[in-house]
Amino acid sequence: MRRTVHLTIAEGNGREILEAKTKNEDLPSFELLSLIDNLSKSIHIAQPISIGTVSEQLSADSSFCVPRVVLHQKEMKLAGAAVISGKTGKMLGWIGEEETAGLNLVQGTGKSEEGHKGGIIEAVIKGSRDPFSYEIGKIRSKIIPIVKNGQLSFRVDIKVEGRLGEDWALNENAFEKDYLDRVNAAVKTRIEQIVNNTLKKTQKDFRVDVAGFGKQLHIHYPKEWKKRKENWDEVFSRIPVSLDVTVKTEEFALKGKKK
Repeated sequence: MRRTVHLTIAEGNGREILEAKTKNEDLPSFELLSLIDNLSKSIHIAQPISIGTVSEQLSADSSFCVPRVVLHQKEMKLAGAAVISGKTGKMLGWIGEEETAGLNLVQGTGKSEEGHKGGIIEAVIKGSRDPFSYEIGKIRSKIIPIVKNGQLSFRVDIKVEGRLGEDWALNENAFEKDYLDRVNAAVKTRIEQIVNNTLKKTQKDFRVDVAGFGKQLHIHYPKEWKKRKENWDEVFSRIPVSLDVTVKTEEFALKGKKK
């Protein structure tokens, strides 16, 4: 089997997935591949992973996620991911679509324009009951290790650019700076909530590093990494992680002034 073959994981009997109705392709395997290709359109889809990458992760005792495939109305859908321990090679449990989005927000997009993730974040402005959707155009993030007085911590810088999509705040004007400032603040709060929930699940509950914090420590502080690498997942579960989120609205999607 080629090392470049992508993996997905199903709960229960995988035969049901392979016998599911295909929507865009003739073969189930091609249908799965087309779903994986939708990563650039949704932050709620887990990063694809190949057999070769899984082999490398297990050899390095590094934990990772495998995209989860489920049946939705008798059709295939990628929803969440399985968390795999690099130390034992065993599955620890599932993360849902929102936690997968948090993982993608932490990991960022890579260097190419084609790598930019899209998707929708739904939020509500503080003091309002009217929801709105924020259409992500670009995500850039950095995992920054900090070593001070022998203590290790991480900061995750996340910069998101996008546009205001559909919203139901009928008395607001989307061309006014004050309103956009409140939109940006609401999206920032929502991103922080999503990422913190993801870290709680992976770092505190499963006690693994599936986002690449250890890799960044290895790159920036190789001596510190050498001290901790033997039992990294357990060490990481006790390390504080802070967030610095910046949101910028570049344009408007569906409307401006509504009154």
